[in-house]
Amino acid sequence: MTLYERPPNYWHIQALFERIDADITGGNPILTEDEIRDYIGSRVRGVGERLLDMDGEDVEFYRGRINADNINNRSIIEAILIQSRGVRPAQTCSCCRRNRSRRTFPMCLHVPDPLTFQGICGNCKATGRPSRACNAMIVTLEARERERHQVRMGRILQILDQLLNGV
Repeated sequence: MTLYERPPNYWHIQALFERIDADITGGNPILTEDEIRDYIGSRVRGVGERLLDMDGEDVEFYRGRINADNINNRSIIEAILIQSRGVRPAQTCSCCRRNRSRRTFPMCLHVPDPLTFQGICGNCKATGRPSRACNAMIVTLEARERERHQVRMGRILQILDQLLNGV
């Protein structure tokens, strides 16, 4: 299905979730990358279109958190894309650490780009929280800044050492 084809109807989505429920053997349900493209791709707009063009992974989610009734919700669609294309932040966001029982996905993942949903993680996006409530991007930016600072300090110490030793 191409990006602008007509989206699957409710019954197609219901069949997808029946397949997912039938495949579960004790673990969490999984949406495959092909299913994401086929069933969600036609609903994606804006920033999500860029994400859909990227390579993605299968998405594991907690049973009952995503279903045929809520998969058309924009927050859920965008959260699935974040989980499929995202990476772990430098540190799990504070919302995921505090709300373990209410998360949609087992892992805290985000797209480390402030222009892509402001770097919000998939769990925060799925709940509809405002982007400013999720600190996944802030933590990642702080970690990058610490790394840059350490590199700069290393260079400064190297120069000072050369000056003191007359090299």
